[in-house]
Amino acid sequence: MTRTSRTEINPEVAQETFKLWLIKDPQKIGDKKEFGVYARIRFRSKNDQVIRLEFEETDR
Repeated sequence: MTRTSRTEINPEVAQETFKLWLIKDPQKIGDKKEFGVYARIRFRSKNDQVIRLEFEETDR
């Protein structure tokens, strides 16, 4: 997992973006699929309360 960015949405809310690299069905030889997922987490800056989670699949 790699943190790619942090953005201040407003004085009370921030968003961090992470990239995860996943392997689907690693036990099945020949059926392995690798792909990336961007995870965006929006939260309240003062107490880290999560407001929203978003996921987006990518091939890079």
